[in-house]
Amino acid sequence: MLGEGWGEGSGGDPAARGAGVAVDWHSVLLYLVRHADAGDRDVHLWPDDRERPLTPKGRQRLEEAAPALRRIAADVDVVLSSNLVRAWQTAQIASKKGGWPAPVECSALEPAGTSVEVVNALSPYLNSTGIALVGHEPNLSLLASHLVTNNEMVTPFQFAKGGMACIAFGEAPRAGAGRLRWFLSPKLARALA
Repeated sequence: MLGEGWGEGSGGDPAARGAGVAVDWHSVLLYLVRHADAGDRDVHLWPDDRERPLTPKGRQRLEEAAPALRRIAADVDVVLSSNLVRAWQTAQIASKKGGWPAPVECSALEPAGTSVEVVNALSPYLNSTGIALVGHEPNLSLLASHLVTNNEMVTPFQFAKGGMACIAFGEAPRAGAGRLRWFLSPKLARALA
């Protein structure tokens, strides 16, 4: 059972997360992944931008990079993804070619979601050791800064399309408690595959 306040302001103190709730925390790795190249917004092709898919080149490059996930992020046991087509396709390719589990829809990762909403959306995955989050810019950059510094505007993260980062936590993920382990460009991920 999850104690109250797992996300914002829990401070890592089990007593602060809910009266009488014993929680055995373990380290957690969050993998932030920006969707691969989906070209530019075009209202003539996709009147609803949520439907914009990966480009053939974006799909190919991601398929080339995804095998590296088996080496650098083999511990992923849950994949949460925005349900916009380009992010969902990215999550599916990471699952098929990178050995990750099938994605689960997470509305907090959509463009209107906030960093606090994403952290709160992690609560059902308390027992996970590796959680992949597939989403969009600028949200992923803001989220990374929020997790590492507790301030969305401090760290100038900029995820390229198909870029990835790993943030480690000694306890449940929360604002300011993360430590950046690595930050990869798509080109470097392809080189590691």
